[in-house]
Amino acid sequence: MIMKYLCMSHRPPKEKVREKSDKFVVGIPLARFSYSLFWEWLLPWITQSPGIILIPMESNRVDLNRSRIIEIAKQNEANLIFMDNDCLPNTPLPQIIKMLKEDFEKYDIVIAPVLSQNRNLLVNPAIKHNGKVQEIDEGSFTFAGVSYDIIKNLKPIGYYGVEDGSSFPLYTQYTNQTSEDYFFCRKMKKLGYKVAADPRIMVDHYKAVRMRYVWQDVAAELQAQGIDSS
Repeated sequence: MIMKYLCMSHRPPKEKVREKSDKFVVGIPLARFSYSLFWEWLLPWITQSPGIILIPMESNRVDLNRSRIIEIAKQNEANLIFMDNDCLPNTPLPQIIKMLKEDFEKYDIVIAPVLSQNRNLLVNPAIKHNGKVQEIDEGSFTFAGVSYDIIKNLKPIGYYGVEDGSSFPLYTQYTNQTSEDYFFCRKMKKLGYKVAADPRIMVDHYKAVRMRYVWQDVAAELQAQGIDSS
């Protein structure tokens, strides 16, 4: 019996079976504050992939907007792409969808690394500048994919009531300690989901000036300084 117990204890854990969907929803959490140039660029980008559902949200609470977008993705049984109104992807949408489907085989939240105004990458911990998909703890949802496996199984953490008596489920929230995207990543990590950064998805992040993370440029710059970035 002891031998049997020891053998059983060393069996590798079963591989997680992920719920999959071929459908995608693109949600814009703060659409009402967008520049017209954003929409002029976005609409042709979206139409590169027929069948994509575009969801703009207009309240001034980003956690509520993200939650309402999640609810719509649940109703449509779809994967979700969050896209803030201060970014413009530099990668064609069909290519991004292909990358996300590949990434969702192993990860559940996939974040495009973006630069802050101070040229810091908005992912934690820092990633290697080698162009490879890498597991992280958390990151900015400036541009991020959330798998249908999360969407389907997600439960509300509370409800947001409005004056007419109706209420909306909340799936994330911002607090005095953290933003709603980092809150969501930490919550999902505790539930056993995996978060990754995919530097192949290139995104321009507009903060006074256009910022774009190109891992090859950073690697070359570090190499010139004698620093190994691989």
